Amino acid sequence: MPCLDAIFERIISGNVQQQQQQKQQQQQHHQQQQQYKQQSFTTTMDELAMELVGLAEIVKRIALHLRSHCNEFRSNNSNSNSNSQVECCNM
Repeated sequence: MPCLDAIFERIISGNVQQQQQQKQQQQQHHQQQQQYKQQSFTTTMDELAMELVGLAEIVKRIALHLRSHCNEFRSNNSNSNSNSQVECCNM
């Protein structure tokens, strides 16, 4: 029955092709998920880096502000004739 053999061959080859396509789709989906995770991680790290830069700027401004007050306090304190001197941190 060559006709049945041909039908079975088509069914079998069709199933094999369908399975291969499904496997490829699963692999592509997995790769897309991995890329998305990597992009999300990179974005999060970039955002964190930007936040740290912003925080560093704030800390720098605070340090400069404190240093100016410290210098002002030193100059006011050195002008007084009192024996007790208040020390200010060296920056």
